[in-house]
Amino acid sequence: MSTPSIGLCEALDSPSLLGRELTLAPRQREPCEAIDAGATLLALEWGRRSFKSGVLGACIGLWHCLPRPEFDEFIRPGELRRVIGLATNVRQARGLISAAEVVVGMSKVLRPMVESRTDLEIRFQGVTFTAMPANAAGDRGRGASCVLLDEFAHHFDGDPDGPRSAETLLAAVVPSVSQFRELGTLAIASTPSGDSNRFAALCDDIVENPTPTSAYFFGKTWDVNPRI
Repeated sequence: MSTPSIGLCEALDSPSLLGRELTLAPRQREPCEAIDAGATLLALEWGRRSFKSGVLGACIGLWHCLPRPEFDEFIRPGELRRVIGLATNVRQARGLISAAEVVVGMSKVLRPMVESRTDLEIRFQGVTFTAMPANAAGDRGRGASCVLLDEFAHHFDGDPDGPRSAETLLAAVVPSVSQFRELGTLAIASTPSGDSNRFAALCDDIVENPTPTSAYFFGKTWDVNPRI
């Protein structure tokens, strides 16, 4: 069984890794602690302005971009490992990268690893962090050690077999992360949007059928982000 060479909370507490620009409130830090405890599937049902994109992109996503040789056994020689962020639109996808860029700019480890960047992608040595509007047809076949789904409750649910439906999208990304076994992370976040959507069903399933590798977090904005 592989274990992370760098813990997520360890990276957050290190000024040279992720911690120089990040000071998380206790509730914002809870998903990171769950990952260190073995969670590979996380659902964050938080209110608006609770720093969801920051926890996804700047914390979890960038943790997967750090130099971590334990991933090497799961990819072919020369294969580029990926971190993928999927959002409901381009603006939200850019938000994931923007949150990450702030941390990268102050990280002594990540900053010199950057090979190229756009508003939707940061390419590091050996790993690429890409954000894009979600589409299951385009997201199949991408080997990703980490997949981040932002505002998942608001993904289109009208056609259950369509490429933009939440059900189809989730089915497309799970195999990407499964390639990396216990080192992979699938983090799904959203503001609440009623009970009749795939995100709500996923949250209910995690609560009703708890496992050591899944974790659910609920919080109102002012509880999760006391700076509001």
